[in-house]
Amino acid sequence: MLDNLFVEILNLTLTGSFVILGVIVARFLMLKFPKKYSYLLWAIVLVRLLVPISWESDLSLIPTTSQPIFTPEMVYETVPQVDTGVEVLDEVINPILPPVTQPEASVNPIQIWIFVGRVLWMTGMTAMAVYGLVQYILLKRKLATAIPLENRIYLADNIPSPFVLGLIRPKIYLPSHLEEQERGYIIAHEQCHLKRFDHVTRVLAFVALTVHWFNPLVWMAFVLSERDMERSCDEAVMGTMEGDIRRDYANSLLRFASRGRLISATPLAFGEGDTKGRVKNVMGYKKPVVWVTVVAIVLAVCVGVGLMSNAKERYFPLQSNALSDLNPDEILQNIENITGYSSGSLHLTPDNFGLTVDADFNMVQDEAIRFLYSEDGETMASQLRIFLTEDNRFFVTEPDPWVAPTEQVFHLYHYLSALKYLPTDAIGEMAGDAPDRYAIELSRNDTKYNADRMIYYTQNGVEQTDGWLIRLDIQPLYSDGGSGYTGVGHDIIHAFYSDDTTISTDYDSDSLDQAISDGAFVYNSDGVISGREYLDAFEEASANREDGSLRCVHQFTPDGAEEPTSAVTDIVYENELFTVTQYPTTPEETQLVNTYQYLVTETVPPMSSTAKYETCRAYYLVNDPNVTYQDIMNGFLSSQLGAAEDAYVIYVEFIYPEE
Repeated sequence: MLDNLFVEILNLTLTGSFVILGVIVARFLMLKFPKKYSYLLWAIVLVRLLVPISWESDLSLIPTTSQPIFTPEMVYETVPQVDTGVEVLDEVINPILPPVTQPEASVNPIQIWIFVGRVLWMTGMTAMAVYGLVQYILLKRKLATAIPLENRIYLADNIPSPFVLGLIRPKIYLPSHLEEQERGYIIAHEQCHLKRFDHVTRVLAFVALTVHWFNPLVWMAFVLSERDMERSCDEAVMGTMEGDIRRDYANSLLRFASRGRLISATPLAFGEGDTKGRVKNVMGYKKPVVWVTVVAIVLAVCVGVGLMSNAKERYFPLQSNALSDLNPDEILQNIENITGYSSGSLHLTPDNFGLTVDADFNMVQDEAIRFLYSEDGETMASQLRIFLTEDNRFFVTEPDPWVAPTEQVFHLYHYLSALKYLPTDAIGEMAGDAPDRYAIELSRNDTKYNADRMIYYTQNGVEQTDGWLIRLDIQPLYSDGGSGYTGVGHDIIHAFYSDDTTISTDYDSDSLDQAISDGAFVYNSDGVISGREYLDAFEEASANREDGSLRCVHQFTPDGAEEPTSAVTDIVYENELFTVTQYPTTPEETQLVNTYQYLVTETVPPMSSTAKYETCRAYYLVNDPNVTYQDIMNGFLSSQLGAAEDAYVIYVEFIYPEE
């Protein structure tokens, strides 16, 4: 248990070190600003050194994440490694960590290191605590003859400078030799400490110093924070006193310094130090103008926000390089945690990076999968990178603006599932001559294919399905005897993946009751059959940017057919993006998936003088909000009237005159 505590302290001290360095840099940038703002930043250091709880943010200025850098599990690793978020630092630390050279040994080197480190740490803490206690007792004895002056203010003969002592009921002690004319602003200085609870923060600072005594940056923070504390109190006094007291104030500081300093790192007392710096600060003091105050506040807030949180973890582990070991649910959940967007809104297009696997369908090199999502109406792209050559893990890149897709899009979840459940035996059997590798690419639905080299499959294996979600083109590759691989186009195998959990889309003229029961919006050429309220609710929800879905079932009779059939379309609105999935109505058709940004409802006048309807109300999806229903119909009717528009018409309601 104590070893685990020591490991946690190591994590806190490393994170705290980054925060201290950040405050030191900010402090340098704020040299000309009032010292109270730089002093305020040291409170963040205290929190990060003492509180083992943090959160992740994209605004973080710290390279480390909230994940522990040092873990108790390191003792079981053959080659212990840490990831501090700073590559240079990792290169220094990791070679030092001792590897396990004798796995059969009862104790490995890293366990010995942790044990020795823990003993030294506890010894140092004990020494610091004893030192602080002894200093406090000696000081109390020295103040036994102090006499009260007024409300919790005492005069003492044998102290060289004023100070505050105590935690619960702190007292101000003044040298009895203090001249009457300087007593007013010296008392004001000490009372400023009490008003700001500096007597509490200094105790916490000493506790942090005691816990992290082995970290030189914490010692530096202890000293610098005290300087900022004293200088900010000096400025507060000069800002409230009438007239210019800078010279008298500075002379008092010099007189105190000439008599020596009483207190050094005593937890329940703090006095005056850094005379040279304080005098220089006092003599250069000017009441800050408004713009300086505004800039100082903005800078302090920005730095504070950046240092209070850790960098967002964009890595997560890859269990294995085998495609069959992919876990789509876990991968999508990690991506959702990193990006903040639900898994259902993550898509990819066919113009993606391919994957290369060996004969056993294990990934053999670092890979990347680009996926898209919508953010405030703008299409963004990130990459799911797969690192195999280093430490087997996924990494999600920062998003970049991307061109809105105008072609088919596919759900990232379906793509990962298609990779996971690839029927490897069937593919190997169809490939024939024992390929050395396979190149796998996501294909468009309308790309030509070899009719005799198709495999349909689901999670349960090879089986014929009416529709499919993902088409993968798999090219067998053969070694050329060197470092390269070759393949021929007619060897490509087409693998069609279908999720066997999808809701049935097989509605015909005799099963509209089932479509109605499923809560679909059902219509034909005569108008709405059922579910108009679902269309209206979906329109209203999307207008309010509320996620929702709509299933549309269009009953129609194909040319030359005697019986009607049904076309089924699912529309999902999520994260300000409409995803339209059109299911095939015949074996020759393919499933289509597209995304749109806008749902438009437009009242349109008759498009010809011979039209029998007064107006029509069109519901359609587009990526360009300037596209009208007239534009869509022009592109649909004739390429000479206009290019085909990137749009999907949900429903058109014709309104006829009353008879």
